[in-house]
Amino acid sequence: AKEGISGEEGGNVETQVELMDDMAVNSDEEMGSGNDNDEEDDELLSTEAVDEELRRKIQEALGNSADGDAHEASASGEEEEFDDEQMEVFDDKLAEIFQQKKQMKQDIRGLKISFVNFKLRVLDLVDVFLTRQPESPLVLLLLPMLLDLIRSTTKDSRNKPIHDRAFSIASARRSKLPAGFETKDGIDLLTSIHERARRASDKPTLMMMSNVAMYMARAVVENDPSAEPAIYDLYRASLTDFMTRKASQMISDFFMVPASRTQPAHLLPFWRLAAVAIAEYGHPLKAVNVFRQVQAYTLAAGIFSNVSRLETLDDTKQFAEPTKKLLSGLQSAVLDTVKFVVSEKNKNSASGKLVIDQQRLREILQTSSQLIAKSVKSNALNSVAKKALQPSAEWTEAFDALSQSPSFSSSKAIVNLCNSLKNID
Repeated sequence: AKEGISGEEGGNVETQVELMDDMAVNSDEEMGSGNDNDEEDDELLSTEAVDEELRRKIQEALGNSADGDAHEASASGEEEEFDDEQMEVFDDKLAEIFQQKKQMKQDIRGLKISFVNFKLRVLDLVDVFLTRQPESPLVLLLLPMLLDLIRSTTKDSRNKPIHDRAFSIASARRSKLPAGFETKDGIDLLTSIHERARRASDKPTLMMMSNVAMYMARAVVENDPSAEPAIYDLYRASLTDFMTRKASQMISDFFMVPASRTQPAHLLPFWRLAAVAIAEYGHPLKAVNVFRQVQAYTLAAGIFSNVSRLETLDDTKQFAEPTKKLLSGLQSAVLDTVKFVVSEKNKNSASGKLVIDQQRLREILQTSSQLIAKSVKSNALNSVAKKALQPSAEWTEAFDALSQSPSFSSSKAIVNLCNSLKNID
């Protein structure tokens, strides 16, 4: 066990564990508190027990001098002195005691390395199973265990090799999907994955969750096509969490990346999701803050960037209605936003600052302009786009007012975008 094995990331596990121990000790000293994940150490060795054992052995080495004689010497106010022979015996005994304690620490470290090696070998077996038996329904049992392991070792530097190996397995893209499972079991697992993603600790973990969620969504639809509405509802619930809960860990890539990896024939739920994002959260003060409002446009544009892939389909009629809703909703949301920013409502009553400033407005207008341009240039949806985009007199007047607004007319980019969007037909 002490020889270690080489992990996927390279390097000897024993060396990695030693480095992780040193990092953990340094971290404990800097933070002034112990690591919450040291339960294995607690089971292996109680610090108090070791100290008590050391104290007992030292007392034995001292013999009677540490007990009765010491008490008498203390009572008489005199200190007992050892002769040379006694000191030599005492020194040898102390050296033996400290050597035993050192050996105990080495044994504990060796045992920890053994644990790490054992867990890595188990993960190797999991990886082999997922690779060689990708269609087994047992995959649904392994995935939540793998995700739990990743979560429990995320901030545990001493188990970093285990965390990295589990993370690598979960992040792998697999072409074959599990089959033969109950639809309810698949939906329950997918629900759990979305719930985990909403409280992910960092972006890499969130994107790994996105990958696993898309993998399971494909498996559920492949196993039962009638389950597609349930999957859409899960993504919509995550979208709502992203847009309305400030503490949500969601990001737009959680939705955009799966759309870019989905087969064109299965893009319809994402098209509908883009339409919902704009219609419900693209308007002023509908999202939890302005940044999330901007992200609604970013998300919709990111999904719609796959429009060119629809040209590979024989029939795109199913995309006509959600595209019409998306573009109509976009025009309505942008119009409301433009009217809002030039009104007194755009000024914060407490600070006097703009609620939607130049930067955020420029992002909204630029993203909207790009989305509209792609829809008009699309061979598959060109006719639908032209029918959906109908600029009115109110639309033109709103952009004229924006380009002349004292708060925004100083931005050449915004003025140019105003002129471009006025002529969307």
